[in-house]
Amino acid sequence: MKMEEKWHKNCGGKVVYREPSEKGAGFKQAGYCLKCDEFPILQEDIIFKLEDGKFERLTEGKWEVLEYKDLPEDLDGVNDE
Repeated sequence: MKMEEKWHKNCGGKVVYREPSEKGAGFKQAGYCLKCDEFPILQEDIIFKLEDGKFERLTEGKWEVLEYKDLPEDLDGVNDE
């Protein structure tokens, strides 16, 4: 499935990918939260919106697909339809 928008599990802020400010950081890109400025964010701490309008997140060590109404997090810019 194609992933569209992304959010930080800790604060619900939008996540974008950016390059590290230091050379030799060990990664080419990592998640950056536009709300709390955390960087880098591990993939496990990102909520992904899937192309079918559902969301994928890591819960207790397993990836699960949920509808927005079932997410415990409040995500910036997502309206409950």
